[in-house]
Amino acid sequence: FGVSVIYWVGMRRALKLAFWAAFYSVAESQECSAIKHEVSRRHEADFGQAGPLPLFTSTKHTPYITVEGGLSTVVVGQGAATNGAAGAVHPMTGDDDPANVHYIELIYVEDHDGNVLAMRRLKPTETAPARLEFQTPADGTVMQAFLYCNLHGWHQGVPVTVESPAVGCSVAEC
Repeated sequence: FGVSVIYWVGMRRALKLAFWAAFYSVAESQECSAIKHEVSRRHEADFGQAGPLPLFTSTKHTPYITVEGGLSTVVVGQGAATNGAAGAVHPMTGDDDPANVHYIELIYVEDHDGNVLAMRRLKPTETAPARLEFQTPADGTVMQAFLYCNLHGWHQGVPVTVESPAVGCSVAEC
């Protein structure tokens, strides 16, 4: 009898945890969707254009994705992507005078279906380059980074394909 009660209490706790995890996951997903819609609305209102600016409108405003093992990183500006070998790094400039503030407000990454894989809001006082790090999806997908600059709007990066891990027999397994 005692084992059954312990099992039931454990299952009840596990169900509660699963419910709240799902609740926060949906809430997070809805929040990301709302933020994406706000970026779109602001960009269209401020720049008269639906959708992000065309690729490479400004290499300083282009988000670049690198994938190394299980970690993906987005940096902003060609200079950040090439470790200063080419192009500029986008500034992250905070100031008491709002006219002097210039920074990346938001970086996010979508999969090929438009689902947000990672999103980060930034502060103008952060160190340049603007950056977002996240776990690389295990299943193959196409990822594309986007950003919003407080002065120059919504920009997009080049889509990056993440391959699924190889499946099957390898020499080490046979």
